[in-house]
Amino acid sequence: MPQEERKMEQFAEGESTHEEIKNKLRQNFDGKIVRKDLTKKIKEVSRGK
Repeated sequence: MPQEERKMEQFAEGESTHEEIKNKLRQNFDGKIVRKDLTKKIKEVSRGK
């Protein structure tokens, strides 16, 4: 198997793993996960910066 094909398989495998993790997080923590940069921005606005 050529090296490029192996890289593509690994990429696709990593993508499916990412999707699987994302789906599990949404199932268990839906509405509770917030990006850190957004919370920082909200805090800054509320403090009047």
